[in-house]
This record gives sequence, C-alpha cells and structure tokens, in this order.
Amino acid sequence: MLDAIQSTPYATWVRESWGWPFALTFHAFGNAIVVGLIFIICLRLLGLFRTIPYTSLQKLIPVMDNFDMAVSAVAEAKAAADRARSGAAKLAFWMTAYLLFGAFAASLAAVEGGQLRDGTWNDRRLVPRPW
Repeated sequence: MLDAIQSTPYATWVRESWGWPFALTFHAFGNAIVVGLIFIICLRLLGLFRTIPYTSLQKLIPVMDNFDMAVSAVAEAKAAADRARSGAAKLAFWMTAYLLFGAFAASLAAVEGGQLRDGTWNDRRLVPRPW
C-alpha cells in the first residue's frame, strides 16, 4: 500500500519538484499567523493596544478554535488508530499464546489417555477395578 502511495503523482511532485518547499513555506506562514494572533490577543488582554476593541478579537477566536478542533480531531483519530493497532497486536499475541498452551495441554491429555487405554499409565500395569 505504501508503494502505491509513493507512486502517485502527488508524491512524485512533493518528492521531486517544488512541492516540499511549498508545503513547508505554507506551514511556516500558517504557524506565524496563529502565533501572531495569539500574541496580539494576549497583549490586548494584558492592557496594551487599547484601540483594538474586544469585539474584533472575539471574531478571531472562533476561527482559531475551529482550526484547533480540526487539528485535535485528526490527532485523536490517529491516536485511536494507534490504540486499535496496539490492541489488535496484543490480542493476536495472547490468542497465539493461549492456543499454544491449549495445544500443549491437549497433547498431554492425549498421551495420558492413550496410556490409560493401554493400561500403562505411570509406568505400571493397571488392572481395572471390579465394580
């Protein structure tokens, strides 16, 4: 699956053309805008920039909040996928261990049952009890 993703035109554009520098520049500008907005809001709440009304700052908060929720949703989805993968790996490991233990117990029971059937259990001859 990863080979299929690597062979897409988008991956080739990012790897061999100016896609990676474009994405990195876009990311840097986005981070600068978010940090700048947070800095301005903090300075206004501390008492600086009295000419900027609080109502105009309230318009910026939902935009930043929606962006934060989108990033949090993606991070939570990734964390959920990681937990599911980890749980599936643990389940597979313990199921294998239980099946191996069960197979070992079944083989011991089969050997013991065969010895009981032949009358040679515990290296001695067994005689049936009269009822």
